[in-house]
Amino acid sequence: MFLPKEAFEDIKKIFIPSTPLNLIDKDGELRNMDSLYALEDFIKENIYDKKYPGVLPSIDPNMSYDFSEEEEGEEEDKLIEKNNQNKLNEENQNQNQNEKNKIEKKYKIIPGENDIFEFTENYSTDDEDQYNAIKLLNENKNEGNEEGWVLSINKDKMKIYYKIVKLRDEQGKDVDSLFFYAEANIDYDVKKTYEYINDFNHRCEYDNSYKLGKIINEQNDEKNNLKIVDYYLYLKMPFMFTDRDFVIRKKIWDNFNNKKDCFLINIKSIENPDYPAKDKPVRAYFINRSGYLCPDGDGQCKLYLATCFDVKLNVGVSMMKNKGNEGQVEWINKLIETIKKHEG
Repeated sequence: MFLPKEAFEDIKKIFIPSTPLNLIDKDGELRNMDSLYALEDFIKENIYDKKYPGVLPSIDPNMSYDFSEEEEGEEEDKLIEKNNQNKLNEENQNQNQNEKNKIEKKYKIIPGENDIFEFTENYSTDDEDQYNAIKLLNENKNEGNEEGWVLSINKDKMKIYYKIVKLRDEQGKDVDSLFFYAEANIDYDVKKTYEYINDFNHRCEYDNSYKLGKIINEQNDEKNNLKIVDYYLYLKMPFMFTDRDFVIRKKIWDNFNNKKDCFLINIKSIENPDYPAKDKPVRAYFINRSGYLCPDGDGQCKLYLATCFDVKLNVGVSMMKNKGNEGQVEWINKLIETIKKHEG
């Protein structure tokens, strides 16, 4: 079958344009491309970069694009395994730290039903003074208690207890003495009450032993929220007795047991070569004076205070009980009066 001459003319118009085509080569000559990369560079440089500058990235002929799906999966598995291992290592570190924190220390607190300190778990400490303070303040004082505490005063937002203990005198003999314990509700903010209990200048106003005393040394243990102050105290006695003096160390734990504005206090006698015992005044001793101060309602606080002195006087348990009970009440009332005097 032969096509007519008109058909050849139409085909010629399709394949042979009426105007010559411009070669894409800038030099007007066709290039022989010796590699696929050369062709890619040529197309990018002469077509895309001129009409669409910045659209195509530069091509790195050294880059390998032949990643199989299997290799990609292996890389992903390795990354997941590495993340899991890092997470496991972190969990092990946290567990080891928790186990380290739970290591039982030298002095362990045995919890009781009537404790004023409530610990979230078994509590122990390496500080003997802290242990003695907690143990003494936590003792059961309810009627019929096994510790021998007796309630002697219960009035005016105040309770006073006492118990008989044995102390060793200078001749090595056991003699009867007394521990006193006070609970008081104070109608002042806990921080303000803390300031008047522990500020030396305020204390001089209502505590006779501080009036002729002075601070020997003061230091802070920030790691344990602990303040330590050493004092020399001088106590004027009634005219028929020789004056007494003390060298003591006071420890104060701030925010004790991780409870805001709660303060644990312990005072005991210490030795200091700059303040040796003399014949006059007679050296007296704080056996254990421990206190706990904490908030108690809006703008009020609660004070717990346990005290045992050895003032080197053999006056009998009956007189010590009467004078001691009166002394506890008087000390707390003078504290409150001093706060009221300055704060209104």
